[in-house]
Amino acid sequence: MRVEQSLHFMLLKAEASLAKKLYQTLPGLNLSPGQPKLLDYLCEHDGCIQKELASVCEVESATITRLLARMEDAGLVERRPSATDRRSVSVFLTEKGRRAGKIVQEQFARIETGALAEIDEEHRNLFLELLCRIHQNLSHRDANPGRCRKAHH
Repeated sequence: MRVEQSLHFMLLKAEASLAKKLYQTLPGLNLSPGQPKLLDYLCEHDGCIQKELASVCEVESATITRLLARMEDAGLVERRPSATDRRSVSVFLTEKGRRAGKIVQEQFARIETGALAEIDEEHRNLFLELLCRIHQNLSHRDANPGRCRKAHH
């Protein structure tokens, strides 16, 4: 198999294309790499603890601390001690962060629609299930196909 047709090459190319398209549509937000994913997740899980955010977004704890510090300086998020665990920090979107997150989500949806154009629903669902399973295999997680299907329906 040629490198241009390998899984790793195609995944890296797809991610680079997605990132390029995303940052082309978000010039006014001045977001650094990694921040759109955090905003996207926080729009659905505002107030989650920092450790959860790092885990779900697969970002090292030192990196998440730096990303959140920059986002805090930009007025996008606010970190507060967790109400339930004194050792944890909860991350909340500010009003500016909610607006930026909404724009990020809209752009992700637009890009995803374009990326999946001319692919019927059955193949989309299969692709997302397989991509989920690939991720689980690479991250040494229990490859539970049911969990993948549920996440994408």
